[in-house]
Amino acid sequence: LAIAVGGRTDTGAMLLCRDGCLVAADDFVEELLRQPAGMKLDQGAICLPNLEDTHKLTGLVRSCAEIASGNVQGGVLEARAADGGHVLRLDVMPYKGQAAGFDFHGNLGAAPVAIVLVERFDECLANAPKALNRMFGLTPAEALLALEIAKGDGRQAAASRLGISVSTVRTHLTRVFEKTGATRQAELVRLLSEKGFDV
Repeated sequence: LAIAVGGRTDTGAMLLCRDGCLVAADDFVEELLRQPAGMKLDQGAICLPNLEDTHKLTGLVRSCAEIASGNVQGGVLEARAADGGHVLRLDVMPYKGQAAGFDFHGNLGAAPVAIVLVERFDECLANAPKALNRMFGLTPAEALLALEIAKGDGRQAAASRLGISVSTVRTHLTRVFEKTGATRQAELVRLLSEKGFDV
């Protein structure tokens, strides 16, 4: 899990019991709970700004407790903050004692069934593909590739994360260069950073 989080400061984790009640959280999640437009605690249970999202989260957590059911356990949920300022991505997985890399606070004696990785995206980043379409005319696939390239770890890593071949990356990248006026990856990274697309 520490590798999955990758040391990003906009990612944290929490442990939840079967009913969606908070068992433990790291500093990042505790800070999110203090913010007025984000997640809240209601009688110990995690609540998202949208009631439907809260029900989805509870369902994903409960699925993690059904080990013998043979059904898919956990899943991913994206929830918009009440003020529209950011989007939370919650990755719910069965908890099997794998909490390395997190400094949890809370009632660690309770029985967690799910570990939830929580990632916060600013609204501009969540809407980045649409913004890149408006600015440069990039297709959704080209915009996603441009954002992956902006991470700076190369074409192969971008291809792996997007689930496409390196030759497809080359094709998309050629079109991205044509549309943005960039001639090299470093120039594209600089251009996106100047436009506020720091990823």
